[in-house]
Parts: sequence; C-alpha cells; structure tokens
Amino acid sequence: MSIGLAGLHLLLPALRSVAATPEARLLFLGTQDLTFTYEQAVNFLGTQGIEIQEVPPSERRTTNSFAFVSHEDWWQYKDFLHQETLLRMLGLGPNQSSTLDMDDYEHASIIHDLNLPITDHIGTFDLILNQGTLEHIFDVRQALWNLSQLTREGGQIVHMVPAGFLNHGFYNFNACLFSDFYGQSSWKQEDLFYTLTPRLAGSDEIYGKIVPEALHTIPEGFDLEIFARYRKSANTTAPIVTQGLYVALHEAWNHQTREQSLQSAPEESRSSRRGLLQITRDRLHKRQALKRLQRLGATIVVPVRRTDV
Repeated sequence: MSIGLAGLHLLLPALRSVAATPEARLLFLGTQDLTFTYEQAVNFLGTQGIEIQEVPPSERRTTNSFAFVSHEDWWQYKDFLHQETLLRMLGLGPNQSSTLDMDDYEHASIIHDLNLPITDHIGTFDLILNQGTLEHIFDVRQALWNLSQLTREGGQIVHMVPAGFLNHGFYNFNACLFSDFYGQSSWKQEDLFYTLTPRLAGSDEIYGKIVPEALHTIPEGFDLEIFARYRKSANTTAPIVTQGLYVALHEAWNHQTREQSLQSAPEESRSSRRGLLQITRDRLHKRQALKRLQRLGATIVVPVRRTDV
C-alpha cells in the first residue's frame, strides 16, 4: 500500500475537500507508505497551488513500513514520509484521520477484518481511501458493503486498485465492478478511469488516464490500475449486483428467436464466411503472437491447426 507523487496527484481533489472542512473525517484502509520525501512533497504541492502547513523537522515522521526491504537498500526508503506528516502539511488536524486494519501491526485506530460485517463507526467518515487493500480481501462483496456503511451521507469513497498486477493479491479488478456496484446502489460517480503507469525509473511522476470503454488490452510496459471515486447519496442500498453488460444484453434480447435476431441484424453480419483480407490479417496476427510468446520464453501450444490460417 504505497502512494507516489502520481497517486497523490489523483487524490488531491478528495483530500482538499476534507482539509477544507475542519470537522470532516478521513479513513485510510491500512497505513499508506509514501514514496517521496518531505522536500519532494513541498515542491510538488507548491506546483499544485496548495498552501502548505509547515511541519517542524523535529515533528516530521517517516514511514515505519517497507519491512520487506533489505538492510542494504534501506537508505533509499528511510526518508520517505509517513501519512500523518503529509496530512498535517495539507492542513488536516490530528483528530480528522483514522486507519482501519485487521490487526494492530501498524497501530491502526480501528481493528476490523473487512471480510466480516461491521457494526461500529457507521456513517462516520467523509472520505474513505482504499489504496492497495481491496484486492487482499477475500469477501469483496462484504468489504464494499462495510465501506458503504462507514461513509457518511454526502461522503466519498476512493478506490485505487490493480487491474493488471500479477501474483499480488487475490484479485485484479475491472472498472465495471465499481460502475455497476455503485450505480445500482444509487451512489454518484465522480471519477472512473484506468491509469497507466510506465515501468520506468521515476514512473511515480507520470501516468496516463483512459476511460474504461476505450481500453481493451493491457499495453506492454505499463502497470494498470483503476481509479474510482463515488459520493454517497441519501437513498443508497446494498444490493446483490447484476453486471451491467448482462442487464443490457437481456433487455436487448427481449425474447427474440434466432430467426428474428437474424432478420434485424445488418446484412453483412449474417454471413459466417471470412474474406481473403480477414484470413490474411489472422495469419499476420498469429505470427506476431507467436513471436511475442517466444520472446517471453513461453511454451507454445497449438492444440488446433486450421487449414485456412
């Protein structure tokens, strides 16, 4: 659970809304490791036009995590900020933020396993930040219901979750999970997009945004995540969600027979024959795919050999 400068840039609108209201409360899911120093934060926040609250050097906390880092590499991480100091820089008071975790490993203020229903702190928080937590929770449905209950009416939830991060958590997510869950729960969508971060040195300083319907594959050389921000309305519910794709499909089907569907389809889509141009494209794409698999060192398996490709 770490936030770089690019992640901070994404979060600033939500964080500023909390900082502007002294009585507003913020909840982190897990203590966030920040991958930047105090000086880097000052420079970055200055470029965003934010008035920074100075934190005396003696009161600046640094991260107490990165437990996986070897002693030889610790020098690269030892000056990274703790989330508490960043919040002070943004003008949030000490009683405005809380941390929820399943154990007391990092001294969370709320100890709870989000796999289980929650009964305390209902309707308490104006902003809940899930960065790097949801993919590690087995019962995603219960976790989403819990977070909905913890959010105050008019409050926001922000999810920053992986969409293409192998061997990390239980899940990689699709944007439709959030659009369908919050849409069918009567929340207001503030933001929903994929972020593409290049796997390069200094990649926490640059990212790309792309709307869900425009992304069909994961580009090589990029990490893919989802940024979702939703606001709670007065009539929110906790439904068993139906994927929107199938809602639309069932509505379009409308009990048509196969013959009726064919009659209403464009003429060019009724033929199952592939033209010479399509066959040539298929051959080219197959050769390109084989070359990529070879570069990856994969064992190539061709269980079906087609005579026209």
